[in-house]
Amino acid sequence: DITERKAAEARARRLTQFYAALGECKRATLQCTSENELFRAVCRIMVESGGLRLAWIGLIDEASHEVKTVASFGAAQDYLSNIRITADATDPDGQGPTGNAVRENRPVWCQDFLHDVRTASWHARAARCGLGASASLPLRRRGAVIGALNMYSGVVNAFDEDLRQLSLEMARDIGLALDNFDREAERLAADSQLRQLSSAIEQSSESIVITDLEANIEYVNEAFVRNTGYSREEVIGRNPRILHTGKTPKTIYDELWRTITTGQSWKGDLYNRRKDGSEYVEHTTITPVRQADGRITHYVAVKEDVTEK
Repeated sequence: DITERKAAEARARRLTQFYAALGECKRATLQCTSENELFRAVCRIMVESGGLRLAWIGLIDEASHEVKTVASFGAAQDYLSNIRITADATDPDGQGPTGNAVRENRPVWCQDFLHDVRTASWHARAARCGLGASASLPLRRRGAVIGALNMYSGVVNAFDEDLRQLSLEMARDIGLALDNFDREAERLAADSQLRQLSSAIEQSSESIVITDLEANIEYVNEAFVRNTGYSREEVIGRNPRILHTGKTPKTIYDELWRTITTGQSWKGDLYNRRKDGSEYVEHTTITPVRQADGRITHYVAVKEDVTEK
């Protein structure tokens, strides 16, 4: 009687295939550039390399609470055609493994899919597809459940402890990849916003100067270069006093520093001198720049030449 030996060999095969699939899925989380691409890759890998009959990913529709299929591979057309699964606990179609997984934020294992009362609504289509056991694993984005990874073996009792742990690791990897996609999207949006802001500042007709808290110049825009005659290289790291003519009363500068060091904006007129020695009057607004925690780290000055006015 070699029944046990055959069962052990089959289990070893499943485990080897699952290990291989997990490795491929890890690579996919690094190589895919979008969640849709990743979802399709995971489903395909789990069937082609993991030895499963079917794999699909469903996301929760916020309006209907239904779990909508976004990617699938394997015996998907027969099983998923016109299927209805929901996260609503009061709905009969929400009592299955997937509904419980997303609603309760926990993995749900069904070792004998065709004889489990929780899956009665889907027995007929599961029988046509030859499904034996299933695993429904919640997928999380930034800690919140957004859907489920659903995997089906053609073998009853396929998801033993080893396969369960590998399945959970796979779901965690997908969640980490989703978080990375979000962070990358935020970075790209921030970069785009920064480029727009930089372009607007550079094209402004008003001089813009950014200094540190010691009034050392860290940035000037193109209008500053045009208006003063100084190049960026000549002023970066220096104090704006290089523009002073001595005609602005000291009391004005004292008031300026008292105002901005207490976190307020200051406005006033300053008498300045260009590199060529010509003098001009600038209406200046200086504003403290605060970080998210409220700390002042820089000062930004926006200056308009009002000499003719």
